[in-house]
Amino acid sequence: MPMARAEISLEIESHEETVHEEKSLVKHYRASKAVPCTSEHELKYLLKRGIPACAAIQACCGILTLGLGLVFAISMSIGESLMTLFRVPIISGITFIVAGMLTMFLRNHPELLHVCLVGNILCLSVSGISTALLVVDLLLPGTNERLYQMEVLVLCMILMDLTITAVLLFWFHKERKEHRK
Repeated sequence: MPMARAEISLEIESHEETVHEEKSLVKHYRASKAVPCTSEHELKYLLKRGIPACAAIQACCGILTLGLGLVFAISMSIGESLMTLFRVPIISGITFIVAGMLTMFLRNHPELLHVCLVGNILCLSVSGISTALLVVDLLLPGTNERLYQMEVLVLCMILMDLTITAVLLFWFHKERKEHRK
């Protein structure tokens, strides 16, 4: 059975250069044809590949934030900081996990776009409030060094998820505008 075969010409240019009085042959590859790339093609590719990847990162960060919140809930007294009083990492982690899971389902069920948009807006608002509470908590005097370091870690996780959620909301908004046309 004959195998498929393609003959592709690769244009190779050769330039002679002298290096330390020796001649060497340097070959350069130049593509014979440019790959067509349009912004619409890139957006479709990004929506197919980028959104599930961001959703997975969002859910994983939510699991990590929830885990940190559970550690804080077990190891610290409830009135020690605003973070433990309002259970900031636990609530933020749960909203990140739910929003990430909804976004992952969006690939197979495009009718969930509106629900996903609302879930990510809720996630963005919860993470904004959480960021404000953590910043106020970090600015209060009298916190010990270990608590301060852990609050900075939780703040970094929430800010990373806030950024991912903002990017997802931008993509959802673009996709929603495209569906309306």
